[in-house]
Amino acid sequence: MTLPHVSSGRFLVNSSGTAAWNMAVDEVLLENASLKGEATLRFYHWTKPSQSLGYFQGVTDRQQHPTSADCDWVRRASGGGAIVHDRSHSDLTYSICVPDFPRRIGEQLELYHLFHESLIELLDRANIRAHLCSSDETTSREAFLCFLRHSEGDVLLGKHKIAGSAQRRHGNAVLQHGSVLLSQSEFAPELPGICQLSPREIELTWLVGGWQQELQRRWPAAWAATELSPSEQDRVRKKMGHKYAHASWNHRR
Repeated sequence: MTLPHVSSGRFLVNSSGTAAWNMAVDEVLLENASLKGEATLRFYHWTKPSQSLGYFQGVTDRQQHPTSADCDWVRRASGGGAIVHDRSHSDLTYSICVPDFPRRIGEQLELYHLFHESLIELLDRANIRAHLCSSDETTSREAFLCFLRHSEGDVLLGKHKIAGSAQRRHGNAVLQHGSVLLSQSEFAPELPGICQLSPREIELTWLVGGWQQELQRRWPAAWAATELSPSEQDRVRKKMGHKYAHASWNHRR
């Protein structure tokens, strides 16, 4: 493991918000990493069924998926395909913001592998046999939905993708965020989740707590549980108004 050393950081868990709020929070935490050297690990949910569109996807591409057309939506700062987020019962989203992160491809891939391999290890303890997507299991990157795009290093359960991640850089820091598909959503019925693909039930508290512990075992750091400060919440609201809740950002492509 060649990831940069992180001795301590913040741990935000069980936060939830609208589509625009969640993306604005991740950007504020990325700025903190870049300007203050502050690492933050965050697990979160979505207060309404939502769709996060990949940065490079066109607004008209949303017409390809009518079952999620009425969901709230936002454009992510990271690339990849669209993700349907249907409250806490169907998916878990995470983000990690790391300061002083190298620009070498190897280190970027290491951060993907850290989260995906630790998730696989945790699921294995519950007799859920997930694995990293191999080069032989990749699919076209043209599919509208992220979970229909299988890229090397994604997490698969059988032939189905259950987790993937994407990155965005700001200065010398990097944001990686990703989603774990827990259960099938009525807004994306073509995508089975862990609950449909495995006979084992997954408790959200077990998943969050166990994943954080497995990450810490592989990448030791003192994570202090915190909440957003009032000044951070103010920055989030400003980013929502100027960017993530604004047509100039969401309709830019």
